[in-house]
Amino acid sequence: MEQLAVTDGLTMVYNHRYFQERLEKEVRRAERHNLSLSLMMLDVDFFKRYNDTYGHPKGDIVLKKITDILRETVRDIDIIARYGGEEFVIILPETVHRDSLHIAERVRKRVESFKFPGENEEDEVHLSVSIGLTTYPSFKAKNRADIIDQADKALYRAKENGRNQVCAVEIK
Repeated sequence: MEQLAVTDGLTMVYNHRYFQERLEKEVRRAERHNLSLSLMMLDVDFFKRYNDTYGHPKGDIVLKKITDILRETVRDIDIIARYGGEEFVIILPETVHRDSLHIAERVRKRVESFKFPGENEEDEVHLSVSIGLTTYPSFKAKNRADIIDQADKALYRAKENGRNQVCAVEIK
């Protein structure tokens, strides 16, 4: 029952509430032990268009496949959560900025190369994700709320700059 309370029913990754609690704990741990912590926020590009074209059941399949890709691409210690709709967040404990950029780019490429279902079984649709990234501690992200805000701003910058890319908050 406890696991169900912190898990998103569709994707079987952590839910938004658990993410908020866990990020708070990870920030305190990073601060206490002088560790880095990165946060990746990603959004499926043009997901509404996909849903409108192929229907919500296929959209649900896409979200499940995205979480499969995330699980296969990130480390076991990383925490994947559904942030909302087609948005996901990944907490990368003990991860410096440079390494988190590599992980984010690997995720982006894996999604871009995956063949999602189209109208029929033989149809293949390519989708992409936009990713915002920040690392703690940085001059802009000093607590949980700052970290989320900075990753969100970086995500919107990725979308504004053409989607299917990783944008990171510059750090000192």
